[in-house]
This record gives sequence, structure tokens and C-alpha cells, in this order.
Amino acid sequence: MPTHLLKMMSSLLIAISTVVVTGSIGLAENSNSHEVYESSCSSCHEAHAGDFAHANLKLEDGLAVGKRSHRAVDAYLASGHGKLSTSEAVTVATLLTYILENDGLYYTHCRICHDPARLLANDKLILKEDVLIGRYTARDIREFLNAHGRLSEQEAEQMMDVLTSFLLDQEN
Repeated sequence: MPTHLLKMMSSLLIAISTVVVTGSIGLAENSNSHEVYESSCSSCHEAHAGDFAHANLKLEDGLAVGKRSHRAVDAYLASGHGKLSTSEAVTVATLLTYILENDGLYYTHCRICHDPARLLANDKLILKEDVLIGRYTARDIREFLNAHGRLSEQEAEQMMDVLTSFLLDQEN
């Protein structure tokens, strides 16, 4: 079977598995995907999923694949690597793909000075009356980001969404 058909089938399989496991096509955050990565993968790989994804993976036709092996992460995990359950494998593969598709902004603009986004959000930020503020400074983060890190207004909004999502996931 041609490689591109195998990749398409693999992508379809992970999408179907994600729907079965999570009830939606979005990122399987209900099981806190970063915690699954950290508890199941970080003893042998980078401590944080974003660091691992950027160092070892790339996107090929919408799939996270190894930079050297070109093997799809979802297929690799499904074959038993890491001894993850089916739902954990889907969660980690979906997380790593999500990071590669969406995390470039934080990785290129913020990671050089800051902890991984999830840690930054959980340690330094809080939601107060649906407003993201600094835990210790009480600074409005939306206003702060407009003048911080050389972010455009659109990039600042994207960062607000990402950082807020970590705190909302923590509440669930």
C-alpha cells in the first residue's frame, strides 16, 4: 500500500480513536494529557511534551512523525512503545500533534525565558472573575502581553487562549 495512504489511514484511525476515547475530535485534555506524558514518557524522554515534540518530531501531512525515522507517532505508540493503554497512546499522540500544530508561538517567543506553558500558567497565573492575572502581581495578563515578548495583538490573544486553557483544564 502506498505510504500516503497508510498515513491517511493512520490519521483517520487516531481521529476515530480520539472520538471514541474523548467524545470529541479536540485535544483529549480531560485526562490532562501533559500529566499522561510526564508520568508515562518523561522518565526516558524530555521532561515536558513540548520540548520532546520540538526536539524529536515534525509534522508530515498533518501527522506527528519522528524527525529521523519518519514513523508516525500514533502508529509507534499503538505498536506498544511505552506500554501505554490505548487511551493513553491516543492522548499522547494527539497532544504531540497538537503541540506541533499550535505551539510554535510559545516555543519561539516565550520558552527561551519561561518554563513550559503549562507550568507557567499553573505556577504564576490565576483566573479571577474570568480575567487572567498574575498570581503574585495581580497584573492583568492581557494588558501585560500587549507590551511583552514582542507579540502582535493577535499573538497575544493566542497566548491568552493557551494560558487560560491550562487553568481551565486544571479546574476540571
